Amino acid sequence: MCIYVCVCICTQTTLTTTGYGDVTPITWQGRAVAGVLMLTAIVTLALPISVVGANFTNMWTDYKTMREAAARSQHVWENLSQLIAQVCEDTTHTHTHTRANTYF
Repeated sequence: MCIYVCVCICTQTTLTTTGYGDVTPITWQGRAVAGVLMLTAIVTLALPISVVGANFTNMWTDYKTMREAAARSQHVWENLSQLIAQVCEDTTHTHTHTRANTYF
């Protein structure tokens, strides 16, 4: 057997993590079938993994967007409460000043 074929078979077996085991195909037809099955197994696993990965990325992006929106909302509410406190303080100050002028 050609060394190139042996290297290809060993590389494919290692990359697909099927292992070498005690029982291995001897004929080229058996090796071809084993190789096709190994590659089919990779494709079968790669498709769902890519879909799950894409969905995870979408959900993570949504989560980050919502987290940033919540932080902005918290910042707006803090500023709003400070503004309301200032307006109430100014209003109270104005009424006190006005009452003082009416009595004197």
